Amino acid sequence: MEHYRKALHVREQSPSTPHFLISRLLNNMANCYRKMGNFAEAHKLLDRAIELAKVDRQEGVSSLASAYETRGSILKDEGRDAEAVEMFQRSHAERKRIPSPSFESIVENLEEEIAALKRLGRVEVILAEDRLASVNAARDEVAQVDRDLSSLIYQAKGSVLVEIGYGSRPGNWYGRQDSAKLAVDLMDAAESQNAGFCSGSVTIPESTTLILYGEDAEALFRAIQPILISEQICEGATITIRQGKEIRELIVPGRRVM
Repeated sequence: MEHYRKALHVREQSPSTPHFLISRLLNNMANCYRKMGNFAEAHKLLDRAIELAKVDRQEGVSSLASAYETRGSILKDEGRDAEAVEMFQRSHAERKRIPSPSFESIVENLEEEIAALKRLGRVEVILAEDRLASVNAARDEVAQVDRDLSSLIYQAKGSVLVEIGYGSRPGNWYGRQDSAKLAVDLMDAAESQNAGFCSGSVTIPESTTLILYGEDAEALFRAIQPILISEQICEGATITIRQGKEIRELIVPGRRVM
């Protein structure tokens, strides 16, 4: 909790921090308080997380599903199953809005809802079980990739990860073309100083992470730093600089020198 509070302070000090990043952190803190048995404080943090998530929901970046699920879990732990069911159902509805939802999250959501409905003895459990069976069937249809990745191990000693707060969800301020352009700009900056190269990106609904490799991670970071400072899409981005086992992180605060 101490580290969560420090992270929250850092994120709230930067006006450019996206709402969903603060909402996600508040949700994590609420979960921590739930495990500590401090339900009252958990609910207070979730009130804030949900309000921020609603703002980002309008912008196409929704953290509501996780916040609703956490509230459902807290209510369950308090023995308030009827209210917990409502929260799990809200969470499920939010996840269905996402273009590429996580099957694991939906399954967990439905399993919690079914358990609460069974404790209440409500007949709706049959419908929830049907939904769970449908989700499991859809998950089983997803092709599984079986590939030996040992030959793809890269031996570079350093890496820099650039995580921007715009992923695959519709309605984002920035889209795939914007992150692709950023990747090209970062690659050009790195290669122009022989500091490294951009190996690709990973996109999830909440964010996009650009991956760069080089022998000297700090030199690679210095090479791309002007781009990170000047491009608006990078405001609030999380930068992870890794050299061997040494790791440091920073958040791009805006168009100021880091």
